[in-house]
Amino acid sequence: MSELSRVVKVSELAKILQVVIIIARHPAKYSAEELAVTMGVSRATLFRYLGDARHMGADVVLVPARGYEVRNWSDCRRTVETWYDLEVRRDFRDDQPSLV
Repeated sequence: MSELSRVVKVSELAKILQVVIIIARHPAKYSAEELAVTMGVSRATLFRYLGDARHMGADVVLVPARGYEVRNWSDCRRTVETWYDLEVRRDFRDDQPSLV
């Protein structure tokens, strides 16, 4: 079961942030194919998420024969986690449960 399986419906921004969080929590563990499966998206969509994450400042790199890592996680962790929390809670109703 994916560590993100409890998230049923989230925005594209939340999915981009999820990819960064997964990679940062498990550096050099997942290949692109494994990340795509974990996220439930195609490889093309995953590559778009990675490009968007890089555009937002995450230094996501592929470590050959190992997997992806976020080289500047210590610099961007607080922002990524805060944005993710805000994005998944973005609902005007008061009865929404916390997803993180």
